[in-house]
Amino acid sequence: MRTLLITNSYDVTSDILINNLGAASFIRLNFDLPRDWSIILTPTDLNISSIHGIFNSDHISKCIWRKPFISKPEDDSFCEKFTQEEWKYTLYEIALLMQDQGKLYMNFPFADYEVGKLKQQRHAERFFKLSKATVYANAKPVTNEPTIAKSLSGQTLSDGRVLYTTEVTSKELSEDIWYIQGLIKAKFDLTVVYLYGEIFTFRLDRSKISALDWRQDQFEIVKEWDKVLLGHEFEARVKGFMNEMGLVYGRLDFLQPEVDDEPVFLEVNKNGQWAWLDPEKNNGLFTAMCKIYNPMKK
Repeated sequence: MRTLLITNSYDVTSDILINNLGAASFIRLNFDLPRDWSIILTPTDLNISSIHGIFNSDHISKCIWRKPFISKPEDDSFCEKFTQEEWKYTLYEIALLMQDQGKLYMNFPFADYEVGKLKQQRHAERFFKLSKATVYANAKPVTNEPTIAKSLSGQTLSDGRVLYTTEVTSKELSEDIWYIQGLIKAKFDLTVVYLYGEIFTFRLDRSKISALDWRQDQFEIVKEWDKVLLGHEFEARVKGFMNEMGLVYGRLDFLQPEVDDEPVFLEVNKNGQWAWLDPEKNNGLFTAMCKIYNPMKK
């Protein structure tokens, strides 16, 4: 039996898992390398073949939707938008077949749209203290409070750059599309990995980063995140929120003004990266993930 990974060749987390569990545990469909596999998909079965082997649905015990669209297909024949969209839709159809067969693990591919950032805020208010957000579309943000601008969709800019969390004033912003949130002065970033009811919590001293957004320094600070425990009451609220959102996995981001202060909820990333939180593979998170990805484990 194998785990079908629907992902991209640039997905380093998948590389790490395959290296740990062995290539024989996986079938890897990379969106950017469409010519690697020949696929025949019917309403009831999936048949795929390549130099790596020939497989059908009976050979697959799990399917996990990773990060398929972080890079476009490299094959010239897939440069046309129509062909790319057909290929993308094919991957969605494969995931839907796996779901109907009870083999889809982690979150559903459309979770980004079903659990949007403002929906998260509506429900998070029952469980956490939060910094409220507003979306302005073709309207100029007007506020006298300190604010930040960040990406609503999580997409990169057309030139490949990332819109990191940035402190702004309303005077600096034009009438465009902006996702605005109140600025929180905090000494710590807190991130909580929720995995099928298991909770792993990590804290970062913000004095060790160079900007508001720790992602700008993420490769330099991987060993600066400390695993912490915030108590059963907080974990119960995390579980309540995730259950209400219908999510089996997520990385929830918070800010903490002081070490003993109530964490302020920012958002949950429904398919957030996690491997950098356990770089030495010794705090339990990597082991828990390997169990989920292992085709022989239930």
